[in-house]
Amino acid sequence: STGAITLSTTDTPISGSSTKYSAALAGTINYSGNVSITNNDYTAEQLSNINTGTTGTLSLTHTGVALSGTSSQLAAGFAGDVTLHTGTIAITNADYTLTELIAINNGSTGAITFTTTNTAIEGTSTQLAQALANSNNYAGQVTITNADYTADQLKTINNGTGGSIVLQQTGAALSDTSSDLAAALAGSITTH
Repeated sequence: STGAITLSTTDTPISGSSTKYSAALAGTINYSGNVSITNNDYTAEQLSNINTGTTGTLSLTHTGVALSGTSSQLAAGFAGDVTLHTGTIAITNADYTLTELIAINNGSTGAITFTTTNTAIEGTSTQLAQALANSNNYAGQVTITNADYTADQLKTINNGTGGSIVLQQTGAALSDTSSDLAAALAGSITTH
């Protein structure tokens, strides 16, 4: 059916294959139960379908599965209450957003690689540090819009990109150890 599916009992827990439950929860359904995925070969698309199809928790028996997909699939797959993922992640699209990168980084501790490495992103230092925390090969330009960035945030951002860092506000007072300040201001960055 392409129509909406209405369940009388909406919160019965389910456990099993991501293939099965990805198909079962695709489309419009009023399911709110907890889902446990037991297989070790789930995909980004399947996690996205399952997570979108329930308001309950999503438990992953195997957290180290390598995932590859678009940033929108991965962000949707990690939204809400999901077991922390630990496997590597490959982002295949070029139009990833800051919000999606934050969601992906918050949902996984695995190294993130980009097929398109140079898409520019812009935001506050807090957002950018979250978005680039697990970045492995990102090389795009990063623009920091706020004036109250910290040395720790700049260090994380510097570690997360091989591209240039633009400070829209250059006069923020910074205080940290000499090694952390050196790391914070390393690379191609607007003169502070």
